[in-house]
Amino acid sequence: MNISNRIAKKHVFRFVSVLIIVWTSAYTVGCGSGKHFQQGARQSVNESPLQRAAISYIPTPNISVDSSIAENAEIANFIKPYSDSLNHTLSTTLAKIDSPFYNTFYIGNLGRLVADYMLLTATQYSMEHVGIPCHFAVANNGGLRAGLFTGPVTMRNVFEVMPFDNELVILQLSGGATDSLLRYIAQLTGTPVSGLLLEFEKAEKSAKNRVVNAKINSKIISTPADLGYLQGSQEQYSGSGMPTNNQSSDGMNQGNNKISMSGSKLPFDSRRDYLVATSSYMSMGGDGFTMLKGAKQTIFTGIQLRDAIANGLKSEFDAFQWIAPRNQLRVYPNNLEDKK
Repeated sequence: MNISNRIAKKHVFRFVSVLIIVWTSAYTVGCGSGKHFQQGARQSVNESPLQRAAISYIPTPNISVDSSIAENAEIANFIKPYSDSLNHTLSTTLAKIDSPFYNTFYIGNLGRLVADYMLLTATQYSMEHVGIPCHFAVANNGGLRAGLFTGPVTMRNVFEVMPFDNELVILQLSGGATDSLLRYIAQLTGTPVSGLLLEFEKAEKSAKNRVVNAKINSKIISTPADLGYLQGSQEQYSGSGMPTNNQSSDGMNQGNNKISMSGSKLPFDSRRDYLVATSSYMSMGGDGFTMLKGAKQTIFTGIQLRDAIANGLKSEFDAFQWIAPRNQLRVYPNNLEDKK
């Protein structure tokens, strides 16, 4: 007999003489009378097969929760201290920005901002607990759900940007796994990164894109001032306010999009391991980053990504009274006219 899958999946039958003991968790299989039995009740089988097969349902009404329901004063007074505390926390201003950060796929400057704060936080953690700096950070395009716009930035805005409870993790990747990661980033035509410059040759099909040049950060990024080395340009922390170049609506610099491959970055070396900061979601292969599942070691920091973003915004603004716009691309085709 095909019994509805809404009935509990597991039923235990015990045959004792002419009695069947039936345990159910959602609905009761009735035996004859159609009355409802408590779980574990003994039910007679001295009835016809059709009567024994009857299924009884207990109807439950749906109650709409809307403005027509009066507020319970006792409950309202109970939760008010928590509600007030939460609203105060969410309304706290972390920084003020002079230009917007867009979450545009592949090229949005919000991704570069978030990746910078991931690398900064991960390096602070790894230096304290492992004694080795984190080399670079990588995030996914779909993880950032809103942009940041001119004016005060609050904790509420950070929750809008990162609504997921993703944890910051640090992966020890072999040279081979890192090579697979770089090739996949090229095939994506870009993803938010920090401490990494990647130039790729664009093919007719993105799956055939080829890495041309990759350089990885060799400096310890442990303070907001160190973030200037990640961008490789004069826009960072010059103390003169906003850079003079113009920014387009997608968060890219309209002038020189490609940043210098010199400075504190070394060519990728497939013979060595790298410490890579990423999210717990990506470390499990999310968004196609399956090579990250093969990490030699995974360090769970216990730090939420949104906290890394919030702390990064606050520390950078406290130090310099502005947030650098991160206009320049870090992953780009060797022919910039082909960028999408």
